[in-house]
Amino acid sequence: MRSLALLLAATSVALAVLMPAILAGGGEASIDGRISHFWLYVKARSFETVEFQASRGTTIKIVAYIFDTTGNQVDIDVQIIRPDGSLEYPKTRVTRQPFVYIFDAPMSGTYRLVFDNTYSILTDKYVDLAIAGF
Repeated sequence: MRSLALLLAATSVALAVLMPAILAGGGEASIDGRISHFWLYVKARSFETVEFQASRGTTIKIVAYIFDTTGNQVDIDVQIIRPDGSLEYPKTRVTRQPFVYIFDAPMSGTYRLVFDNTYSILTDKYVDLAIAGF
């Protein structure tokens, strides 16, 4: 899986985001201070994972809108996995828009944000995603 590293800098904490091969339609990943915003393309019967580094105590805010290829808002399974493999956010089908989750990192290390579309037989999804660390 190809990845693109983005760095989110906070006052005393840095948050690094490793982004899988995403970006549909030639879009660009952008970063503005402490916020990273980009598009994920999640094919039917597949999933995409975004990994990011966070130091213990960093407040992380994740905001995502999910769309199908016609622009309709749809559902997708979301899960956040801590560096030790335990669940920060258990796998849950997200149907309300936007998906917003804020948490204080309980430990330092690499967190994984998984967008799972394996249950969908035909419908590819786009995820408009922003991650901030402060």
